[in-house]
Amino acid sequence: MSEPAVRRVVTQDLAGAVAERLAVAVRAGGHIALAGGSTPRAAYERLAEMMLPWGRCALWFGDERCVPPDDAQSNYRMAVDTLLSTSFER
Repeated sequence: MSEPAVRRVVTQDLAGAVAERLAVAVRAGGHIALAGGSTPRAAYERLAEMMLPWGRCALWFGDERCVPPDDAQSNYRMAVDTLLSTSFER
């Protein structure tokens, strides 16, 4: 079995690079696992500014805390606030 190819990227704008990679996955109809944290938050904010064909991809929540969905610590709430409510209202 061959080893998967690893592509190393050096950037000063990690959130922008993540947003660009996620946009490629959305356009390709890929599966995207949403996560929590400050880098994903910034990437989701950038992604929300892009006009993308969201109906092509599948979104999954891959990281959640044991708190209600409307809790300030909820990764679900962060994804809704930064990406989902903005992107899907268009």
